[in-house]
Amino acid sequence: MTFTTNSTFMPHRPSRGAISGVALLAAYSRAGVRKTRTPRLAIEKLMDPEVKRNYQNQLLECLPDVYSLLPFLCPVLGLYSSNDDVIELTPSNFNRVTSDDSVWFVEFYAPWCGHCKNLAPEWKKAATALKQSGGGSGRTDVVELTDNNFEDVVLKSEEPWLVEFFAPWCGHCKNLKPHWETAATELKGVMKVGAVDATVHNQLSQKYGIRGFPTIKFFPAGSKKNADPVDYDGGRTSDDIVRWAMDKAEALMPDPELIEITSSAVFLDTCEKHQICVISVLPSLYDCQSDCRNQHLNTIKQQASEYKKQKWGWAWTEALKQPELEKMFDIGGAGYPAMVAVHSKKLKRATLRGSFSTEGIHDFLRSLLHGDPSMQLFPVRELPKILTVDPWDGKDAPPIEDEEIDWEEMGIKRDL
Repeated sequence: MTFTTNSTFMPHRPSRGAISGVALLAAYSRAGVRKTRTPRLAIEKLMDPEVKRNYQNQLLECLPDVYSLLPFLCPVLGLYSSNDDVIELTPSNFNRVTSDDSVWFVEFYAPWCGHCKNLAPEWKKAATALKQSGGGSGRTDVVELTDNNFEDVVLKSEEPWLVEFFAPWCGHCKNLKPHWETAATELKGVMKVGAVDATVHNQLSQKYGIRGFPTIKFFPAGSKKNADPVDYDGGRTSDDIVRWAMDKAEALMPDPELIEITSSAVFLDTCEKHQICVISVLPSLYDCQSDCRNQHLNTIKQQASEYKKQKWGWAWTEALKQPELEKMFDIGGAGYPAMVAVHSKKLKRATLRGSFSTEGIHDFLRSLLHGDPSMQLFPVRELPKILTVDPWDGKDAPPIEDEEIDWEEMGIKRDL
């Protein structure tokens, strides 16, 4: 079982007395638990003292039943810190962290909420008690690395790795351990986290010049045999480790590809596989020749690079080449270039209303990312039908040749 918290705004509701902005959610996992379905339990913390006592008693009664199902993690912003046995959940890591085979208790709280503040110390105590009781059976997301498996597991891996070299007797290593385990869980899907007992696996210690403990090294994604690892220079809390790793992962992440929409297969591959697809419709080459078009494409690529951490899809087409797309997304009425962001699963779209410039696109995407309430979202009936067209060859449009008019053929005599 893992205790977590998520800072959010949860409005008070009039039913069952005064309810605070706190909820606990627990879900049994599939890990070794025989059951016909996955039950979920939602518990709301009430302000009424009697109900509060009943709630606390019920919580204490249910904890022994799930002691053995999961390990404990840390930290949380606001009412919590990296030293607590509680893990912070955010919109960016919620699904990734809670998708493992585990039982989770999740608190949804607001930092200004008085009842949340009152719950915080009890929440920490419960998390610590479960951790000390052995809840989780020692399970951890940290991969144990040795002289024998390091090459196959790390060096031949296409994924990035963050590896700690430690000594069992090292006090700093002992202090780091819970933070390291928490970071490993939070970084699932971003990079692998491992640990090497350097007092046992001397070959690795000598190879990487380990002189003190703990020493942390980062192994980038891709081939690592001929590449030197990067020394970790961040802090020692799980917050510090995750922040450093996320920054490193983002910096090394390749820029997303900007794809021209030339067929239905290309469109679906670019947009259906991404939560959000940013589509630009550029002017015809007759209105905006190759230099002009490349300027627009570079502007889009610059913003795609800035927002690459979001893993959006990026696509473009020329005006009037995909009429169904323009009609479905209501593009072109205000002229070209135009941009629309489409959520292919929720079938909603948002349209760029500002200038098609670095600043205008950045403001649009930032509002989209942060859920700006002033941004209008429109429903999309279905994804449009895409025509198969030839890709742009990178050249200017061919000149339009003036056709000589035969005036006499038209019955018009012209005096020279």
